[in-house]
Amino acid sequence: MKLNPFEIARSQHFAMNLYESRIASMQRFVAMTVMFHAMGKSVESFISLITLGRCSYKTSHTQSMLRVATTASPVSAHHIKIKMSTLVAKEKIRHAVGVIERFWRNHASA
Repeated sequence: MKLNPFEIARSQHFAMNLYESRIASMQRFVAMTVMFHAMGKSVESFISLITLGRCSYKTSHTQSMLRVATTASPVSAHHIKIKMSTLVAKEKIRHAVGVIERFWRNHASA
């Protein structure tokens, strides 16, 4: 059974997409995590060394102070959809009135 070159290329493209989305992204995440952990450990030992142990800290006892502030949307998506459709309808009416007005002016001046 001979495969079409396009079928082979498509199957390889699909396989590479799966690899990139599953394996490679996890490898990059693990590498970044290991790198930042090693960097934190080197900073921990450097601070302890430079201050002769007076200002040392343990990276295992620190925590991230990052807090993500989220609030609920004050307007629901349904209300936004209604508002947008109303604005579109008003714009269409405004355009139609403008066309009628231009036609009337041209007709009245002729």
